Amino acid sequence: AEDDEFRSWVGLAKEALVKGAGIFPDAVVAVDAIPRTVSHKPRRFMLAESFAAGDYRDQLLRTDRAERERNAESPLAQALLGKSDPKRAEAHHVAPERVAAVRSALMAELSRMSSAPIDPDRGLMEQGITSKRIIALQARLTELLGFKPSAAFFFDYPTINDLAAGLAEAFEKRRAGSIGAEAKAAGKTSASAEDRRIAVVGMSCRFPSAASPHEFWDLILSGASVFKPMPDGRREGAPVDPEGRSGTLSTDRGAWLKGLDAFDPEVFGINAMEARSLSLEERLLLVCAWEAFENAGISRESLRGSRTGVWTGLTSTESFEHYYRESPENYDVYSLTGMLPSGASGRLSHFFDLKGPSVVLDTACSSSLAALSDAVEALRSGRADLGLVSAVGVITGERGSIALSRMRVLSASGACRPYAESADGYIRGEGCGALVLKRLADAEKDGDRILAVIDGTAVGHDGRASSLTAPNGRSQSQVIEAALQDARVSADDIELVEGHGTGTPLGDPIEVEALERVYGARGPRTGSARVRLGSVKSQIGHLEAAAGMASLIKVILALNENTYPPMHLEGAPTGRVDWERSSLMLSLSAEPWDRRKGRVRRAQVSGFGITGTNAAAVLSEAPAQKRLEKKGEE
Repeated sequence: AEDDEFRSWVGLAKEALVKGAGIFPDAVVAVDAIPRTVSHKPRRFMLAESFAAGDYRDQLLRTDRAERERNAESPLAQALLGKSDPKRAEAHHVAPERVAAVRSALMAELSRMSSAPIDPDRGLMEQGITSKRIIALQARLTELLGFKPSAAFFFDYPTINDLAAGLAEAFEKRRAGSIGAEAKAAGKTSASAEDRRIAVVGMSCRFPSAASPHEFWDLILSGASVFKPMPDGRREGAPVDPEGRSGTLSTDRGAWLKGLDAFDPEVFGINAMEARSLSLEERLLLVCAWEAFENAGISRESLRGSRTGVWTGLTSTESFEHYYRESPENYDVYSLTGMLPSGASGRLSHFFDLKGPSVVLDTACSSSLAALSDAVEALRSGRADLGLVSAVGVITGERGSIALSRMRVLSASGACRPYAESADGYIRGEGCGALVLKRLADAEKDGDRILAVIDGTAVGHDGRASSLTAPNGRSQSQVIEAALQDARVSADDIELVEGHGTGTPLGDPIEVEALERVYGARGPRTGSARVRLGSVKSQIGHLEAAAGMASLIKVILALNENTYPPMHLEGAPTGRVDWERSSLMLSLSAEPWDRRKGRVRRAQVSGFGITGTNAAAVLSEAPAQKRLEKKGEE
């Protein structure tokens, strides 16, 4: 009876220590007397010496035996150590009901450690469970189960749902005699030659005056440009000077996003303090990623733990820097992740629980296509089974525009006129877009809706050109030829080019000459064989890191709408190009993109970075069977 009373007291003491101090004691013993100094302070070292010498061994043996018997009857032990289906154990498959029982028992154990409600789908540390309390939980599980999970176990399985599944799986492996022999499959092997093509199975966007792909296509067909003065709250007082003198803006016009403050952090499990440090770029990426997966018919639950990679084109978190530039006192524990560009892709992988590569690429204006190229290679090699490619650009202040004005690349007249005689520079724009990619063979096998196919990509650099920022036509030709080679098609197979076309009087003719070098290599193409050329920057400006994403989505929409997209041209085409003899023609009106007999409709997209990194991609329409299925659905 005394032992029972003592064990009850021990349990209460342990619970009080865990809940009050986050400490789970290894052992609790009763002492006859506490040795003290002359000033009545406890002589703790004498108690420690007695414990180490084994003076309490008999007491510990009695209480430990009873504790083990009681622990074996605990809900958690029963859930994990109960009978199992031998076939499931051998295959390391865990019954869902076992995982549910473990989860319920873990929730009960945690309620002893913290009075705050616990969300089983959120990370423990996100909910205020400190590392000290996690160590206490580790000790408690060791006591209950006779199995000590490593401290890393709780970080590998950060939520209660994850922890329940991880513990259940670990004990199934113990039953099968394979604990410690992690035999996870290395994933799918690299794609065969036939599997090199990559399917686009989902997309989303936020572009100026277009909050969805559908609205973006309507804007393209309208031919309207959407340039307006910088919104209130972003102007910082720099005067407008068409000459771009020091400290001035060549123009205050741009293509702006609406509703940048319309973000609900609770949807993404982000607390109020962290949300304050979240850059506008990260907010846009979260929303577009969610919508892209939704567009692809992929649930968040199915993504958890998957080998999905994230590739993000991003030049800077300008919105974060603008917010904190004059207010360092606003820095908090979340500031660094809002400041680091790598936080953009990391947050996407974290929120969706994605285990594949997670990378931010900054190659300036070619960032979107560079991100796409990396994703394509990862899917081909088997390093990922699904890819999220996204890009974003936000303009919250004047500093970037002042620097670009000094470089004389912004339009003093306040319009972006690609391939036009009146071109005098580009207009900055904002936007975000996302694509969901999958190996074509997997997409067909899984019955996915296929929006388009990425046949090939390439990335290269100008090398030592005339200057770091000067365009190099031969390098542009080389990267386009490399993309065609990667796609295993010829220049004759391309019917549409979505060009880089920024509206600079020198850069655009250099680009057209580079294109002519590729598409007119066998002699000028005439009539319907000419390649149509356009640039969406004429309507929404230069989105910089997200520019290539806008171009990609425009081409995907054109392929699905069977329409050559129109380009807004203000005035006459540039006289620096001999258009009559060119193999290219400007795509100035929406015309049917008919499928020629025996041919697949293909397009090529270009993106050239201001620091010399060039990128290109080759896209084609969905396979014939998918086109038939889509027509049947309509």
